[in-house]
Amino acid sequence: MIRGGRFYLVLSAQRRKGYLEVWSHRTNQTDLLKKHFNPKLSPIVQRCKFYSCERTDGQSVASYVAELRKLSEYCEFGENLQDMLRERLVVGINNENIQKRLLSVEYSKITFNKALEIATLLEQANTSAKVLQQNSVETASDVNRVET
Repeated sequence: MIRGGRFYLVLSAQRRKGYLEVWSHRTNQTDLLKKHFNPKLSPIVQRCKFYSCERTDGQSVASYVAELRKLSEYCEFGENLQDMLRERLVVGINNENIQKRLLSVEYSKITFNKALEIATLLEQANTSAKVLQQNSVETASDVNRVET
């Protein structure tokens, strides 16, 4: 919370710059201070972060999508948000099998939600297959074990 002298200095600077026309209304003063101390993020910089985001090893699809959604918050994609999320999911998934499957769907038929569903199902299938393979290796080693 800004108090006393600092508050006055910020408002005075804003008034001198011509940003402050009326400063008798408390809400207006609060908004001006918020704008001063929390400037608007550049959509260009935020889009750069969004476009460079890739899924890391061990990161779940759900976690990756949550990260993409958070990064897209200040990108100002507007009506194109779902398309941008879909394309970033396909390009940044960092798993060749999932990526091939997503690319095999006709472009006009793959929405973001459809891409997310496919990626999540394939991730679950891969996880289940690994568990089954581990269980079959453990079972096979138990069968061939000779006790002395």
